[in-house]
Amino acid sequence: MSAKSFPPGKVDLIYSKSKVYVHPNKNSKENIPGFLYFIKESSISTDRELLFGWTPEHYLTQSDLEVFQKVDLDSINVNLPSNFKNHHNFIKRPSTFGSFSFSISLGNLFSIQIRPPSLGWWYGSIIINTRSSSDKLPVVFFHDDECPSTQREQSLKNKNFDPFGDDNGLFWGGLQMLDFLKNVAVVEKSSLENSILLINPTLMDLNNFSPTNIADDNNAKKNPFDFKKMLNDARWSVLETLARVTKFTKKSVDNVLDESPLPIKNLLKNPEVQRVNDEFDTARVYLAKWAMGVQEEAEKTRKQIILDENSRDLLSKELGLNFDKLLPEEILQAHERHREVSKQEWDSFFDHTGRLLITVNEVKNRIFHGGLNQVVRSEAWLFLLGVYPWDSSSAERYELNKVLRRDYETLKSKWQDDKEIQQDEYYKDQKFRIEKDIQRTDRNLEIYKNHGTEEGEDEGDDDDFDVSNVRNPHLFKLREILLTFNQYNDKLGYVQGMTDLLSPIYVTLQDDSLSFHCFVRFMDRMERNFLSDQSGMRDQMNTLNELVQFMLPELYIHLEKCDSNNLFFFFRMLLVWFKREFIWDDVLRLWEILWTDYYSSQFHLFFALAILQKNEKIIINHLRQFDEVLKYINDLSMTYKLNDLLTRSELLFLKFRKMVEIIDRSSEPSDAKSPINDNLRLLLSKELVIQKETTRVQG
Repeated sequence: MSAKSFPPGKVDLIYSKSKVYVHPNKNSKENIPGFLYFIKESSISTDRELLFGWTPEHYLTQSDLEVFQKVDLDSINVNLPSNFKNHHNFIKRPSTFGSFSFSISLGNLFSIQIRPPSLGWWYGSIIINTRSSSDKLPVVFFHDDECPSTQREQSLKNKNFDPFGDDNGLFWGGLQMLDFLKNVAVVEKSSLENSILLINPTLMDLNNFSPTNIADDNNAKKNPFDFKKMLNDARWSVLETLARVTKFTKKSVDNVLDESPLPIKNLLKNPEVQRVNDEFDTARVYLAKWAMGVQEEAEKTRKQIILDENSRDLLSKELGLNFDKLLPEEILQAHERHREVSKQEWDSFFDHTGRLLITVNEVKNRIFHGGLNQVVRSEAWLFLLGVYPWDSSSAERYELNKVLRRDYETLKSKWQDDKEIQQDEYYKDQKFRIEKDIQRTDRNLEIYKNHGTEEGEDEGDDDDFDVSNVRNPHLFKLREILLTFNQYNDKLGYVQGMTDLLSPIYVTLQDDSLSFHCFVRFMDRMERNFLSDQSGMRDQMNTLNELVQFMLPELYIHLEKCDSNNLFFFFRMLLVWFKREFIWDDVLRLWEILWTDYYSSQFHLFFALAILQKNEKIIINHLRQFDEVLKYINDLSMTYKLNDLLTRSELLFLKFRKMVEIIDRSSEPSDAKSPINDNLRLLLSKELVIQKETTRVQG
């Protein structure tokens, strides 16, 4: 059914709950009965656009009242999603002019506080909080003794000798409404208060939501019921916490959003953008800042970087007409990836004292073109990451290990033994973020799974509502390494995404001290990804933008037409070095190849370029909009062929280097400015690009 087939002035009632009251004061005679409802305004409405509201019974016409009552009873034990999509119950849009009636979109719903029936309070109730602090919605109470749908459900449960709801508490009417809500929205319990349910929460919400001022049940029994105080306390609890959520990030983004033009605001609301934002809070900040500044920089450089006709003629004479293409035969002719470096071959690189017999570049060449066998990684990675000097002997490395262990234990003891640090708000915030993130990192791996070891202990994840309860010993070591890094690099601290970078190192080495020192060296090159002002990510995204213009000009022009020349779909990939795009073994192989810096310390940008080159024809021929491009690239995750992309990225680098050489050679006698800027030239360097956080950011 199209949106036009909705009767004029009508909406589709998809859920209703009767005998839900508003209590204006203590006088029960003045309680107002009504309906909680979900309505759909058109057949193309998304779940986030569904309206959730409450209306008094006396506002409804007789015909609409009958529809509300019918939908209430029909909602019992049905397949809710298919039911409301295939059946229509048209009503007049409920009025919201009354002092208590309301209607809000699911996208604007922030949280619901659940208060089940208890001995001290007969009726269960919910407190609804929106994302706007100016909205003041009434507390609504479920009069289960009057509600036909609740009575019928309770009867069915009693017949089955199961009076409980899904949460093992006594069944009540509010649970039926929540069952429906879970079909149209993501509903997560607050990590620090079970009574608070977050609706469609961002990762920022989940990480930082910690309600205060929750009413104490014991005090509630001692003191007389004060409805207004209960409402104010609960509401203030939610709003105060929302205001505290990552103050720096939230404030900086909101300021940018307020000043952004409407197209940019719509861009940030795009579902595919939200999909990336939900994984990494920094993605939303970056996109907002890009919208205001980075785009202008890219537009300024485009005329310089997309080669003029003279430059293209020059390159075509030396490299052929298709100099900016990787032809199929060119890829087929490229040498295949060599076999991986085995334990026997790795050992043959060293003499009897453990010193290298061949050059470092020869070792890196083999690793770059073949990768390492799993049994070699625990030693080879220490060399690649600079923990072990390439010119050291076995005896020197043995002594070095002792020093590394002592240094790690000394650093760890600083936060473990210092009560003043443990009481510091910054430390407590960092600790909470770390403990929250490690419980979501690579839990599919056997090493991170919990297994019951004591009688009566269940297998499963750690306690979602007590994030400090880390039962898995390997997760516990991840926690200690990250807290120690927080002490070591006290300006940067912990930032979301670092667990993704540490986990493969720890799983490979399974030694906390060596893992810490490898992580420190890895973060030397990756710290720029996590700077509070995002200058490091902005620089890389700008350089990639320029590289695409230089190497794939036709694709770049098409991406411009699609409003996708921001290359936002690469933010997640660059942030954690493609960790979310490949299966585990391929991630390990890719990282060790990138760590060689064999051609360039920024070879990961050519790897990103290879992904675009591989999909260039499909993007140009079939994709026309920003969300189409973003969704297409996002959906490629876990489908990439690593060896194919490595071959393409090497060919692209070699072609890029040759193009730069030709252009430089041709421009030497002339004073004309070269189209090759400093950012592009830096791609030819093997020196690490290191950017450090200079000031600790609070909040």
